[in-house]
Amino acid sequence: MRLFGKGLSGRFRLLVDDVVDARALQALAPLSGSFLPWTSSSMRPAAILAITGDIVTNRRRVIVECGSGNSTVFAARALAQHEISGHIHSIDHDRTWAHLTARAIIRENLQQWASVTCAELVDGWYDRDRLPVVDGIDLLVVDGPPAFGSKIQMAREPALDVFWDRLAPGATVVLDDSGRQGEKRVIAAWQERHGIEFRHQRGGHAVARLAD
Repeated sequence: MRLFGKGLSGRFRLLVDDVVDARALQALAPLSGSFLPWTSSSMRPAAILAITGDIVTNRRRVIVECGSGNSTVFAARALAQHEISGHIHSIDHDRTWAHLTARAIIRENLQQWASVTCAELVDGWYDRDRLPVVDGIDLLVVDGPPAFGSKIQMAREPALDVFWDRLAPGATVVLDDSGRQGEKRVIAAWQERHGIEFRHQRGGHAVARLAD
């Protein structure tokens, strides 16, 4: 009976997650545009909705994103549609994917609000010499580099340390895939070093807000 109950609980959680993502896609419909592929590594719609919601509600102006894709384009559309003079600086190690995202930005004339930098991985994280040089970051999104598998499960840990001194008061930090063991360890390390609390959200991401 315990095994059956555990399996049923797992299937129920998946069903709930599907409903959450379906509702998020409906809410994101006004920000729809040209097609950019969704992959198994793509950020889920619920997480993208959380990011765009934070951008619009808090009028975010300096956004740094580790890992590019649909989240980049939706964020840029939100900035443009709501006439926010902000910019999303996205970083990607994959040249092909960075190119796809950059082409989508150009196709929709969103260059004013978004750009993509290709930075190869050095010792498991982005080449720090290639990172965008910006201060006053009020939204940091961490969805890269890839961190699946036991050998690279802590690959995203450097992100908050690298950008910590550039974060603005009241900034939001979003970590995707927060239900995985590696990301749970990353959150624990960040909370211990920086004293901020992350809250897990439906949609597979965790959010922290710095003090104003």
